[in-house]
Amino acid sequence: MKSMTGYGFSEFSDDALQLSVELKSWNNRYLDISVNLPPFLSPLESDFRDRIKARAERGKIEFSVRLKELQEEIEVIPDLKVAESYMGALRTLADTLGESSSSLFPLLLNMDGVLKSVKNRDIERYRRVIIPLLDEILESFEHSRASEGTATKAHILSNLERVKDGLAVVRSGAAALEKKLYAALLERFKQLTDGTFDENRILSEVAVLLMKYGVAEEINRLDTHIAHFEAIAEQENAVGKKLDFLCQEMNREVNTIGSKNTIAEIGHAVVEMKEAIENIREQLRNVE
Repeated sequence: MKSMTGYGFSEFSDDALQLSVELKSWNNRYLDISVNLPPFLSPLESDFRDRIKARAERGKIEFSVRLKELQEEIEVIPDLKVAESYMGALRTLADTLGESSSSLFPLLLNMDGVLKSVKNRDIERYRRVIIPLLDEILESFEHSRASEGTATKAHILSNLERVKDGLAVVRSGAAALEKKLYAALLERFKQLTDGTFDENRILSEVAVLLMKYGVAEEINRLDTHIAHFEAIAEQENAVGKKLDFLCQEMNREVNTIGSKNTIAEIGHAVVEMKEAIENIREQLRNVE
């Protein structure tokens, strides 16, 4: 069982570059990955996403790269067409005003777009630096999720024990509940028939009503759900959605038991089970 909350961070630096990578995640119903990169690194985004997807199945995950280039390779390129246009305009202005054209060149160099600078960046160099860092923080990311998941699992299973304890109370009181139902039906028959009735008839009627108002089926189904829950909780893959669905099924059975109950002790057990299941569902919101 893994938590959806995790974190990883690492840094790299040399004479030409300072770089940091960060990975963090929190609860989300589906897998949602955000990758924040400097624009020139966008060709590497799919590689980063694939590596993250291999480690996570659910959660809102944010991966970011921040860098500072200490040394830059810059190529300066003149735009001749732009320069010619500016120079023609400047010469026309100089001739009109009677000024010398000898001082036009310094003015030309200050015009926008005459000189363009291009940074020469080797994307593969950045890939060779960032990929090992990402793999490194994915390990710490997984460790933090597993560690929190272990604590969450312990809390979930402790609440599941509360459900099992409540079910034991229901199971032990099921016979008393049926006996109480039988007595109530018998009394009702007496009232309706002035004490004269066919005992076989009442037994058949009671059998039908016990199937409708008894809790044996709910006990059996709840037992099955609990066993299934415990088995899934031991799996290594993403289990949060499956366990949440089982919680809904368990809650449905507990509610049905509560609606049929007329015994105070069972009523208290139903309240305990409902609270425990709600606590489990709260914890499952952070389980992958």
